[in-house]
Amino acid sequence: MVYGTRPEWIKVEPLVKICQSYGKMIQLVRIMQHGEEILPFQKDYPEVVLQVDSHSNNRLLSLTTGVMRSFGDYCVRRGFGSNDHVLVQGDTTTAYAVALAASYAGLKVWHLEAGLRTNNLDSPSPEEFNRRSISMLADYHICTSQSGFDNLHKEYLKPKCTISEPLGNTTLDSLRDTPVSYEKFVLMTLHRAETQHLFPEAIHTMYHLASKNNFKVLLPLHPRHKYLLDTPLYQKLKECFIITEPLDRKSMCEILASCAFVVTDSGGIQEEITYYNKYALVFRSETERPEIIGSYGELCPDIETLRYRCDQLMQMDVSKWPYIMNFVSRNKPYGKGYASKLIYGFICENGGL
Repeated sequence: MVYGTRPEWIKVEPLVKICQSYGKMIQLVRIMQHGEEILPFQKDYPEVVLQVDSHSNNRLLSLTTGVMRSFGDYCVRRGFGSNDHVLVQGDTTTAYAVALAASYAGLKVWHLEAGLRTNNLDSPSPEEFNRRSISMLADYHICTSQSGFDNLHKEYLKPKCTISEPLGNTTLDSLRDTPVSYEKFVLMTLHRAETQHLFPEAIHTMYHLASKNNFKVLLPLHPRHKYLLDTPLYQKLKECFIITEPLDRKSMCEILASCAFVVTDSGGIQEEITYYNKYALVFRSETERPEIIGSYGELCPDIETLRYRCDQLMQMDVSKWPYIMNFVSRNKPYGKGYASKLIYGFICENGGL
């Protein structure tokens, strides 16, 4: 099982745990797409760490070639071939480059969270290209949602590949036992490259809305937005913003479980809100998770839509949120927190373990 970023690890770890609980031996491989400052080294699981040189004027190019070279050399050193299997998760550059290198080396490729699509190669980029490419390389597709399952059955895939039924998303497996409440603050997370140019205006908008409606905004600051701390605006934001470093998994789950609603461009949070019955304003023009639209959230493709809808939600009585969400959000499109067991069964049934 290979991962290279924090979102990948969040979704791979529950599967690693379930494999260990059944006494199955797996090799965990970490590619250094995210450094230790974003994703600390794992202390509970033995893993192989592969370094990647991605320092160039074109980081995406050097990262892709670096991951391919690093993982390809690792396969050669270990003598891996057609009897061996590798699992990648999601749509990161690590996942794509590992899948391609593994395919060249003759390994069987498993894709966790297969079939997600926006049908727009520019949004998000390069993620939409990555996941489509992995789908053409994969021998086994682990679908976490109905839309992913449906998408794969419309596309050209590798002959004789195997597609699972929708099994749920492993990210929900670590959310159990967190109490849910609705408090008067918004969780705001913006990190995608395609929303960077709108970040300052989005912050200004949320500041004015929070001041007007007596709300708080909790903003875990992504490393690419640290410049905000050195601007005059930062002092002003303290009136209604709580700005933190990137949060660990446990803290983020607790905050998500207790906020009134969410403003986000994150894919993972779009899944997690379905477990906690929260509503999200998705600051994007498309989403690869259409299951949430209507019941759990809506798209806000521009600042004006964000301003209008966020203002409306902040004016609602927070005490009524539980009743509203329990009424409209009875369907659980990504499962109820037990996906890892189902995925483990699918892997075993198909000879992966």
